[in-house]
Amino acid sequence: MNARAILSLLAVVISLPATVHAQEKPVVFLHGLASSPSAWSATATRLRQQLLIRPVLPTLDWRASVAQQAQGLQNDPATRSLPSNTIVVGHSNGGLVARQWSRLRHVDGILTVGTPHGGAPIVSRLGTWLSYAAATNTYVSRVFSAFERQSSFTWIIAEIAAQVVTAGHYTNVAADALLGVVPLHVAAPVFTDMRPGSSIIKQLNSSSNLGRESRSVPGRVGISTIVRDYGYGGPFRAIAPENADGITRVYYGIIATLEFRAGWILARAPHGDAAALQQVQSLLSLAGHLRSVDAIYCAAVSVVSGTQCLPHDGIVPHTSQKYPGAVNTLLSPGPTHIRQTEQSDGALVNALVGTMRVARRTASPPPPPPPPQDPDPPSTPDPDPPSPTRSDVLLPNELLRAGEYVASQDGRYVLVYQGDGNLVLYRGSTALWHTGTYGTTPGMAIMQGDGNFVVYDSAQRARWASGTSGHSNAYLVVQNDGNVVIYTSGGAALWDTETWE
Repeated sequence: MNARAILSLLAVVISLPATVHAQEKPVVFLHGLASSPSAWSATATRLRQQLLIRPVLPTLDWRASVAQQAQGLQNDPATRSLPSNTIVVGHSNGGLVARQWSRLRHVDGILTVGTPHGGAPIVSRLGTWLSYAAATNTYVSRVFSAFERQSSFTWIIAEIAAQVVTAGHYTNVAADALLGVVPLHVAAPVFTDMRPGSSIIKQLNSSSNLGRESRSVPGRVGISTIVRDYGYGGPFRAIAPENADGITRVYYGIIATLEFRAGWILARAPHGDAAALQQVQSLLSLAGHLRSVDAIYCAAVSVVSGTQCLPHDGIVPHTSQKYPGAVNTLLSPGPTHIRQTEQSDGALVNALVGTMRVARRTASPPPPPPPPQDPDPPSTPDPDPPSPTRSDVLLPNELLRAGEYVASQDGRYVLVYQGDGNLVLYRGSTALWHTGTYGTTPGMAIMQGDGNFVVYDSAQRARWASGTSGHSNAYLVVQNDGNVVIYTSGGAALWDTETWE
């Protein structure tokens, strides 16, 4: 290359902008079983304030198989069109879906939180735990039956009846609530997928798939947690973590009362008082059954055989949460399973920045723009909402039926209520945002008079809502910058799709 060519090249290089501004990286947040995008909403907002990310929160059909859920993401216009540098963050079942989705398309990173990579033993042991809870009712009934027989101590049942009932209630509530936390129905395909050793678990952890992930997914991180005092009050830590200590103290206090009263009767019962001995036996049997709660629950959560108690997050043992072949972070003590999406910010930031190479945000994300103003505003503020003739606005109590839409004034952005029940914001043929309500029979999308924007199906069931009720006369605007915003009648932004461009 001659000197003139070199000088020309230098001139081109020098003329380039000195600073290249980093772009927000798409991060897809996948929720777990019996959950919804709202599980990640607040956390995604907090992370976006710190990092250069653009959160995407799709809705998974969590009852479907892992493969079907991943295919749903692949078919969804809002996620199918994402660029190849997309990162996927999955909680629990969502982590398995993220790994399966990476078999269908390229992603830059997979970050799992509390994901049962080795399966969830509680799925296989759920029947054992429910049987234990049901047996509690039998032991409670035996206590009351025993005290129906007359003895010198029959009066004691009046003193302890409330505690006996409470003990049974606690155990049954724990069983019922666990079905809410792990709502695995035998008929649901995901029930089979969550079992240790299931076909999908074997596929994802096979040497061929792990090799593929290593080659094609640059960043992979697994976040595992062990809940504090996992072996004490385990079921209560799983379902009511904020109140677990108090509930457990009451629970074991009841056990102590039952044992004390049994000993008290035994020490005073006349020789040959069969009724008193039966009362003692019923109290000790119930106390012994209740005292075994932690050992039985921990074993049910830990291993399929039910012979070990391993550190766990309330639902999944830490050994199963480890992401094979990835960078793994253990939080001990850490949040319980149902709080991991809300209380893992530090670990998430470290993983996204340290392993996924996401840039930190040097300034806050741009706020939603102010509401549109009339070209010639009057000298005093106009308290009325925008004119009904504006095609970019949904006024209070205005609605969209299937096939109807609201478009920005420049026509580049269209919010359409589709025939598949989904409300989607498009720029041309590119979906920028949606409510995840596809697959429902369309009813209407209405800007209610109370300020809430709601998607109803044909049976008048609410399928999605903006959560902005309590603001009479609020209205919705599809703006020329690509953002859809709900404003109060006074012009304050209440909610937006965060799709400004």
